[in-house]
This record gives sequence, C-alpha cells and structure tokens, in this order.
Amino acid sequence: MLGIMYPLTPLNAVRMTRDHEAVVATIEDFRGRKYDYEPQNQFEASYMHASASQIEQIRNEVSLTGLRALITRLGGLREGRKSVILVSEGFTNILPPQLRGVNSTQFYDPRMRNPLVGSSNPREQAMQMTADLTLQTDLRRLFDTANRANTSIYSLDPRGLAAFEFDMDDGVGFTTDRQMMSAMIGTLRSISETTDGYAIVNQNDPTEGLQRAVKDASIYYLLGYNSREAPADGEFHRIEVRVPGRDVKVRARPGFWALSPEDMSRLEGSDSPPEPPSEVDTALALLTARQNERFVQTWIGMTKGDDGLTQVTFVWRPAPRVPGQRRDEPVQVGLSASGDGGTIFFQGEVPSNPSVLTDGGIAEPEQLVFEAEPGPLRLDLSVLGISEQVIDDNVMTLVVPDFTATDSLLGSAMVFRAQNAFEMRQLRADPNPIPEAGREFRRTDRLLIRVEAYSQGSSEPNVTAKLLNRGGQSMADLPVQVSAVAASTYVLDLPLSSLAPGEYLIELTATGGDEKAQQLIAMRVTS
Repeated sequence: MLGIMYPLTPLNAVRMTRDHEAVVATIEDFRGRKYDYEPQNQFEASYMHASASQIEQIRNEVSLTGLRALITRLGGLREGRKSVILVSEGFTNILPPQLRGVNSTQFYDPRMRNPLVGSSNPREQAMQMTADLTLQTDLRRLFDTANRANTSIYSLDPRGLAAFEFDMDDGVGFTTDRQMMSAMIGTLRSISETTDGYAIVNQNDPTEGLQRAVKDASIYYLLGYNSREAPADGEFHRIEVRVPGRDVKVRARPGFWALSPEDMSRLEGSDSPPEPPSEVDTALALLTARQNERFVQTWIGMTKGDDGLTQVTFVWRPAPRVPGQRRDEPVQVGLSASGDGGTIFFQGEVPSNPSVLTDGGIAEPEQLVFEAEPGPLRLDLSVLGISEQVIDDNVMTLVVPDFTATDSLLGSAMVFRAQNAFEMRQLRADPNPIPEAGREFRRTDRLLIRVEAYSQGSSEPNVTAKLLNRGGQSMADLPVQVSAVAASTYVLDLPLSSLAPGEYLIELTATGGDEKAQQLIAMRVTS
C-alpha cells in the first residue's frame, strides 16, 4: 500500500491505497518550489516579508514536523518495519550571502552578486556553524521518532547526478556552490543512514534504490539490544553488527543515544498516565474512520418520536478532497432504511439542490428525517457522482433505541458550526437547523451542541457536560442551558479559540432518579 504526503498535507488527509495509477497521477501533478518564495496560500502569505533565510528555516520546520507526524502515525499502524521515501534535495538553514535579502519579495542588492562575497569570512563561517547546529538538532528529533516507530527513511534526490546547486544568474561562487550542495546531500545521507534506510543520491536512475527499499521491507531481522553497561550519560554509543556468512550485506543503525541522568530521574519520578476508558477509544476510532471516508461524510442521529417510534435523522455532505486526488464529485445519495422483519421505513433519494454545488462539492449538508420502530435498522447507501454513475456504496447496521423503556435517556447530540456571532444567533433561534456531518473544526469556529434528554417522571433530568482530552481526562466543566426554542432540549456553546490543535471529546451526562445516561462526542480541532 502507498500513500502520498506533501509538507502542508494534513495528517488526516493521508490515504493509504493500492491504486497505483492515482499515486502516479498525484506525483505527476506535484511542482517543486525550491527557492521560489511567491506565496501560494494564506499560511505562506503570513511570512512573505521575511528574509529568504528565515523562510528556508520555516520550510524546514514545516517539512520535518510533518515528516515526524507521519512517522508517528505509521508507528501506530503495526509493529513491523515501515518505509518512507523522502523526495527532497536536502535541508539547509542558511543561504549564501548572494541570495540573502531583508525581504524575500524585493530584489537583492546588486552588490551582493559578487561571487567572492563571504569567502574566507570568519563571521560567515560562524553563522554557518550556528545554522548547522540548529539543523542537526532538528534532524536528531527526526532520528529519534523514526527509530522509536521502526521506520526507515529512503532519501531520494530527484535531481539525479546534479552538478550545481544554484543557477549561474544567482552569482554564487563555485566553491560556495559546491560546499552547499555537498552539505545538503549530506543531510539526506545522514537521514537515511541513521534510520537504517538508503540514500538514493547522485544517481540518474533511482530504480535500483527503490527496489532496495521494497526488498528491505520484505525480509529483515529485528534484533533487540540491551547494554551491560546501561549507560546514562546522554551520549551517542556506537553498535557494530557482524555476521559470519559470506556475501552478506549487513546494514544496521549505527548506535543509540543513551538517556541522560536528568532523563532517568524524570522517568523514575513520573507516574504512567492511566489507560483511557474503552468508550474513549471507541469514540476516537469512529473519528478516525469518519476522516477516512472517501466520497461522503454521514451522520445519523436518533431522538424520541411519536407513538413509541424513534425519529431518525440522516445527514450527508461530500468528504473533504485530498490534495492531488482526482474523483467524481458526489451529488446525490440514495438511501433504503429497513427493519429486522423487512419493513421499509424509507426508500428514495436524499434531497439535493444542484444550485449549491461548488468546485469543492456541495457547500451545505443534506438532511433526511424519517421514523422507525425500535430494534435493528439496516441502511443501504448508494452515492451518485456528477456523471450520474454510482461511485460508492455502503451498508450500515444500527440499533434504534426505545426512548420509552428507561427513566432517563439522551437523544443523539447534534453539532452545529458557527463562524461568527451572527451565525451563532441564527442557530440559536432556528428550531430545526441542519447538523454538521463532519467532526473536524478550526480554532476560529464556535460550536453549538443540542441534545434532547428525556425522563419518565415529573422532574426534568439534570444534564452536565465536560471537555475531555484524548486520554479521557477531564479538562473543564462546560455550562449547559435549557433551549428556548425546542422542548426537552439542552444547548451548549463551545468556542474553540482557546484549544490547541488536537483531538478532544465532549462528555454529556443526563441523570434522573437512579438512571444515568452518557454520550461522547469526539472531534478534531485544526489551526
């Protein structure tokens, strides 16, 4: 299985696929932007007036941070060896003096085009040393992450057998050019060798190196090593692996970094965090599955209906597009809802308004409401694209709860998104807004959560809410109010601006008499 990730690709947008043609098409669409500082998005526009050297440092940080995040995710997939092919021309935290400018959007000083500028300059050498030390610190974090996740990095220089790092028009001297190119290729070698990979550099044909990556991932030995000395000096200790067989190539990590005394004392004095409850793991697993939906995102909610029936709400919207991925945009969903005995509760198309179609799909979610009897419920979905062909189908089996059987019960919580105060006022005043199908939000969003709580007695149930981290630990109590526009409904207003990017859960609890009902809402907050 293969996956493609660009430096700015969100981690939840990375898809593992066996569709090699789609991978090839994504690779062909990629355009490198080395030394090109024209902003292409809002993030790049925020630092467009920084110097070229500062932008290179930011790009390094973005690339290495994204690479570490990807490796961490791969480490959680399985215990075996994982491989990452890093397509890069190398990393540097400093540019030659001929290419430095106070502002990357302005022309450089013509006097700096002299190839001899910076040559044999002690100040220039000191700056280079400082930049190298900073870069090595960043690379060491990458090495630690890769080794912990048993992931090998195969660096691939797309230039092949390159002769120069810079163009003749840049005015960089030959000696400086050669040193810069050697140093940047050296970072690729270091990344691969330290993570037990292989650097595919200075080669016009990468086929042999890529075949080696496949072969290494197919057959390998994983050896554990415990030092008798058990050093705790914080230094690097080399390990050499030998085998008696002839014509055998041995490649292993060169050694390990020992923990420092401070690290040892910190680990010995810290308690291991408790394991999250199984309900938290289940909610987070559903969140991950929701993010991996390729064509449409769906949400199914259930609340109390009339005459002992349960009201079922079905909401869908196009799944976010993965950068570089080609797909037929979904425009219609066909749905068949049937009970355990074959009773049809609904069969037909979910309403869709073609006027709301945009380049990225349908802007607003689509909603369908029908009633069903308590018990097993089978949903058959078919997704139609713009070509009017079925592009995806799915079968879901659910259990419809009986809201008349217990003393206290919660209906499905509905989540609504507002981007400003005006939209929030509209949501509060609307008795039947369409809920969000997705569970990924920005820190600039503000959420309104509605939940119905029922009690068979005369007293109203007590509804409380808490914000939890992904470990299931309580972070804050959230205020819950009684809705002014809907009966038996409670609302919660949650601004996301104070939350760091990450995964969170909202725990809703309803108590009435001796009964208690809980519900977890998992969500992901992005910047």
